[in-house]
Amino acid sequence: MTVFDRVKKLCDEQKISVVELEERLGFSRNSLYSWKKNKPSSEKLEKVADYFNVSTDYLLGRTAFRKPMELFEHWDGHNNPYFESPFDFGKLLKELREEKGVPQKDLSKALGITELDVNDIEHGVLPLNFEWAEKYANSLGTTVEQIFINKGMGVSLDDIPLELLQHYQEQGMSEAEMVKAYREYKKAEEKDAMQDDFRNHEPETKAAHHDGEEWTEEELEEIEEFKRFVAMRREARKRKKGE
Repeated sequence: MTVFDRVKKLCDEQKISVVELEERLGFSRNSLYSWKKNKPSSEKLEKVADYFNVSTDYLLGRTAFRKPMELFEHWDGHNNPYFESPFDFGKLLKELREEKGVPQKDLSKALGITELDVNDIEHGVLPLNFEWAEKYANSLGTTVEQIFINKGMGVSLDDIPLELLQHYQEQGMSEAEMVKAYREYKKAEEKDAMQDDFRNHEPETKAAHHDGEEWTEEELEEIEEFKRFVAMRREARKRKKGE
């Protein structure tokens, strides 16, 4: 399909003729028809793109999407609420494709998009929702969930306590950031359990002292968990101020 073919298609959709488009844009008669064989000037190409609200890359056949956001909007907003499009998932897809030795050309055919689209997805230029990420992953013989697991990010949001999950959401964290924060939280928890530094009582003792008060082992555990939560909240606030 040539540049002219795409322009003709857009004209047909808006029920105007190519000649009428030339008149509206102030082009000379039959100038658009010359695009069947000749490369259009960047100035005229941009005017046509602006008129139809599409990208020049689409008119040139470099992308199957008329505008970058169409990739995200294609699924009419049906996105997994736990899959954050700002997260650089395209990079993970690129690493997986290269590991499997799949050329961008082959993947573009499987997905029905151009090689430039594939490249832009992998470099975070085009937005990526869950449906497209899953479609991409399936073409490589896997799933989004499995990719997260393989990258050590397999913690489910269902595993995160509601209080922590709400805290993460209040901080504006993406799914990846929530998973990472909770993973670090669990590591710290396991380390504390191994060191057992906060227990200063005999093994058979059912209660211990903390700040002059007597507490059970279960209560001491809750105190330490709350302290870790506060520490994480403090760090999150520091990161937010530094943005």
